[in-house]
Amino acid sequence: MELDKRLKVARKNAGLSQNEVAEKLHISRQAISQWENGRSYPDLDNLTLLSQLYQVDIYELNGQNKPADPPIQINKESEKENNYKNKDKDEGLVLLIFSCILFLIAPFGVFIAPIIIWRNKKTNLYYKLVYIVCIGAILYNLYTGYGNLSDYLDWGATEYH
Repeated sequence: MELDKRLKVARKNAGLSQNEVAEKLHISRQAISQWENGRSYPDLDNLTLLSQLYQVDIYELNGQNKPADPPIQINKESEKENNYKNKDKDEGLVLLIFSCILFLIAPFGVFIAPIIIWRNKKTNLYYKLVYIVCIGAILYNLYTGYGNLSDYLDWGATEYH
């Protein structure tokens, strides 16, 4: 059965005239007539209003099978399981802790920070924060390394006469 015929049957089953439907939807009676004669089709908004007015499911009114609910629930459950699995694989907090420790092991953090950056993934919870802390740790390690090297080589030492 075509949409025009389903619209007419649903209207008659609801016990409404074309004028009553037109008044409730705030459109012309001619528009209802054109929909029921197949000369034009209601837009999605009007189709939704018609299904509510006729107390008919929009899928039934449109001639489609209603989608089954169980696959959607299965998909939601499997999505929840995937989220739990991804949380187990999230290394963001561990990487953030290691990148903070880099400040304590200066100047060796210069060599370890690139490994942490390489290990960091976009799916980690603290993805951006790990990068920021690692860059800060590299700069701090370079600064302390330069300071240690300059003290060892007596760079910048001056003698007063």
